[in-house]
Amino acid sequence: MTFAVYFHVSLAVILMIASGHLRCHADDTGVLRGDERDGKTTTKVVNGNKPADRHGAEEGAVGVIKPMFSDSGTGSSLLDFDHGLNKLDGRVGATPEMRVAWRRGAIGKITLRVIDDAGNPVPNADVKGGFYVGDDKGVAFETSTDARGYAAIEGRCASDMNCRIDKQGFYRTRFVYRFSKPGYDCVKEGRWLPWNPMFEVVLKRRVNPVAMYVRPNRKGLTPLVPPCSDQYIGFDLEKGDWVRPHGDGIHHDIYLRYEYKAGSKQSLYYRAAVHFMFTNKHDGAYAMTKDSSSAFQSDYHADTNAVYSKEMAYIYDRLTGVVRESSKFPESGYLVLRVRSKTDRAGNLISAHYAKMYGPIAAGAGGIYMGYYFNHNENDPNLEADTTRNLLNPVDLGFDP
Repeated sequence: MTFAVYFHVSLAVILMIASGHLRCHADDTGVLRGDERDGKTTTKVVNGNKPADRHGAEEGAVGVIKPMFSDSGTGSSLLDFDHGLNKLDGRVGATPEMRVAWRRGAIGKITLRVIDDAGNPVPNADVKGGFYVGDDKGVAFETSTDARGYAAIEGRCASDMNCRIDKQGFYRTRFVYRFSKPGYDCVKEGRWLPWNPMFEVVLKRRVNPVAMYVRPNRKGLTPLVPPCSDQYIGFDLEKGDWVRPHGDGIHHDIYLRYEYKAGSKQSLYYRAAVHFMFTNKHDGAYAMTKDSSSAFQSDYHADTNAVYSKEMAYIYDRLTGVVRESSKFPESGYLVLRVRSKTDRAGNLISAHYAKMYGPIAAGAGGIYMGYYFNHNENDPNLEADTTRNLLNPVDLGFDP
């Protein structure tokens, strides 16, 4: 990867941190803490002359960062990382020391405190990753958390550190930290500043995975082909098919309406839309943001008290060559659905089924691009899927939980 690309990525991450949108893993239940401060574990560097194991470098690796206090005793955190750092003059892109660090690396150190989703420290978790040192090469490392969940990571780095955190009984977490902070004087005497900031990382437990009817979202590789366009047709999540007479479905869990119109350049100019509609009184869906650092990207349970929308539409309109509308459901989000709801005579909800859909959700020339997880247990809002079983298609595995 070129220096220019890394500079751009690092700057984007810094801006996200400053705005409070970048955090480091898993979910939003963790609490910022600064009471335990000295990580005792050390980093074992391995394969120092080989490309680093840059786990987490793929899309979505940077997630929920919970900054803690650094060991400098100043109380500074990454959310205000410029505390103690000099902001560079706008005409000065970098100090000589920063330029050397970008080319050859500087010594960086951070400390992670790994906790579970209930706030308990996670000891003996494996932390493996690598320091980037230029030319797509780096230094791999591995360590583990101590009895209090701490792991100290130190090594030579030219830009960023990427790692994954694993332990049996938990979902993998990915973590990325950018040592390079363009616009700030962040290298002194061969060390990245701030020195040894601490981050709280949430490692989600495997609590109660249940077998579900799963249609994995293959990101456009397996579109759902509607039998016709421009009209609502019922779809059965359990059968994975359109309702009769268009297929073998029985339950009208969702009504879908597909639209597609090609322009003069079909691959570029087109209008495509997918409309969702729910007809039962308490059916509907609400949108959430994925926890993109964790292998388990959704909440454990559907919120039964949420406001469930009855209709939604995801549209992309570039029919004339100008993007007039773009409301595709993003890859970074997911929908929680309530279907098959039943009521008592007073109209109160007495039973329902729950499901989730990971983004992206969109329409295209091939059909509707979407996947879902349907929990067939009545009145069970559990969204944690058993990835070893698929009730819809037993051989279609390899999906996220």
